[in-house]
Formats: sequence, structure tokens, C-alpha cells
Amino acid sequence: EALTLDIEERRQRIKQKREHLATLQKQEMMYKNLTLRNLSVPLDSNAERVQLPFIIIHSRKDTSIECEMSEDRTEYFFDFSSPFEIHDDVEILRRLGFGEGPEVPVEASIVEKNPED
Repeated sequence: EALTLDIEERRQRIKQKREHLATLQKQEMMYKNLTLRNLSVPLDSNAERVQLPFIIIHSRKDTSIECEMSEDRTEYFFDFSSPFEIHDDVEILRRLGFGEGPEVPVEASIVEKNPED
């Protein structure tokens, strides 16, 4: 029974790791698509390139925001008068469609399979 429990725990950890790997592969695809998009924009054009990393902060129109930054500009401090949401670059790239592309099965990307399988 202990062996069965151990096997089930290991299977669950493998499942979690595969899900995490799939998420990382999706993020890699989004970054590659963004890179291709940025490369297609001429340097001398007025079109803007999307720089990484970035975040978007969303709040109501009437929100008052105070911003302070450290002298070396490495830290920023914000004070919001109402609730807000933070969206990271991965979420925004997904919403902009940079996650579109061929799905790579997780199993196809694993170099070494378990010899017991």
C-alpha cells in the first residue's frame, strides 16, 4: 500500500511538472512571436516596438495615483486611491494574440522518457 501511495504521489508530481512545462512552452512561443513582430518593424519607422518586461495597471478613471521613484530609478512606489489590477507581460501578450501558433505536445518536448513506461 505504501508503494502504491508513493507511485501515485510521483505521478501527481509528474503531471504538475508537465503542466508547468506546457505553460513555459506557451510563454516561450509568445516571446518568440513578439520578437518576430519587433524584428518586422523597421528601426526608423514611427511604429513602436514592445519592450519586455512590462506590466499594465488597470484602475477606475477617477483613481488618484501617486508615484515615487528611487534616485537610481530601480524602485518605483505607487499609492492608489482605489482598487486596481496588475496584468503582467505574459497575460497581455496572450490577450494580444501572441500565443497563437502550433501547439507542441509536452511529451514531444521531453528528451528522456521514463524507462519503466
